[in-house]
Amino acid sequence: ASAYASQLLQIWPMIDGCVEGHTPWSFPGLAGYLKTWKEAPQLPAEGTALSAEAAASLSWWPTPGTLRGKRPEESEAHYWPCAPLRDRSCFPSGSGNVYASCETCCDPGKGPTGDPACFVGEYTFARCCQTPGGSGRFY
Repeated sequence: ASAYASQLLQIWPMIDGCVEGHTPWSFPGLAGYLKTWKEAPQLPAEGTALSAEAAASLSWWPTPGTLRGKRPEESEAHYWPCAPLRDRSCFPSGSGNVYASCETCCDPGKGPTGDPACFVGEYTFARCCQTPGGSGRFY
């Protein structure tokens, strides 16, 4: 645990800005949490198990309601049309078909209603993709 904490504390200052500006997910309170590692009591030597209490005190438990995909104004690498999925049946997990991928189909770069090649029959853009203010189109 101490080696992990040491490495985490070294890498965080290098990636903090990247995580905040260039990832599609928010990590609410992560920087504050990592500071607790710096202020934590002496961790046991390598190979020594942590007590349940010590492990719990070092665990990060963000408020579930704050974990979400970032909006376009928060990051250049956002997944807002896909996170959360509007309808899970539109994009089955584990499919290797790019036309069954929210990232491909609900891409605003493909047009105001995503990639038209993706939507057939009951699986429509309106059913499958999140849009700004529920407008039914990206722009």
